[in-house]
Amino acid sequence: MSDYEPLNLSEKLNAGMDILGQGLSAEVGSQSFRGLPFSISADPTRCFISLNKDSGSVEIPVRKSAYHIIFAHRLLRSDIDDGGPVGSLIANYSFCMEGEQKIDYPIRERFEIASVPMDSFR
Repeated sequence: MSDYEPLNLSEKLNAGMDILGQGLSAEVGSQSFRGLPFSISADPTRCFISLNKDSGSVEIPVRKSAYHIIFAHRLLRSDIDDGGPVGSLIANYSFCMEGEQKIDYPIRERFEIASVPMDSFR
């Protein structure tokens, strides 16, 4: 889709394939997810941005007009399989617009993000 273009996140990458777990991997390079373009670094040691409760936030400047910002994100661990609740707050995405307007968007488990149940694939 020519209306969509991936952002260069190379300066923000802080994790490699090993974060996915033993024996797991992901496709790298130019990818299309649901018809939208994404670029995942081909370096298996630095191809993802990993965040957790202790890592703080990451700022990703867009520096151009955008009507939609779409993330390819994944939850690596979930408490749902152990009886945890659906809808737990996992993260907040904050969008700082021109004119200093800020919009916070909650990322909730099983609504905006989910884990892949790996036991089902073994």
